[in-house]
Amino acid sequence: MLDAEVLKDLRLGFSQMGNVSIREVKVDDGADLALKIHAMEEGHNLIIVGRRHSTNSVLLSGLMEWVEFPDLGLVGDILAEADISRPVSVLVIQQQLHMKIKWQIMGTSH
Repeated sequence: MLDAEVLKDLRLGFSQMGNVSIREVKVDDGADLALKIHAMEEGHNLIIVGRRHSTNSVLLSGLMEWVEFPDLGLVGDILAEADISRPVSVLVIQQQLHMKIKWQIMGTSH
């Protein structure tokens, strides 16, 4: 779980800084997702989000039909909406799929 290790290191490194927050936010449904994203935008200048390779989530399936910018993923798309009250920079990251497959073939747990 390379992602978990990187997040752990980031949390430790930034824990002393008052201007950086790292949060994993759990949501109940698509409407809750949109509400929590809009609640986050007010207090941040930069939001970094992950993007999934597949969109087969039952939780998010209804929202995917409204996505304007599929390359950004669902969360990135919501943050890119024109009705955001305050400008915020968004960085969308995605794990390289071919590297993940290569690691699985090699038996490496990254």
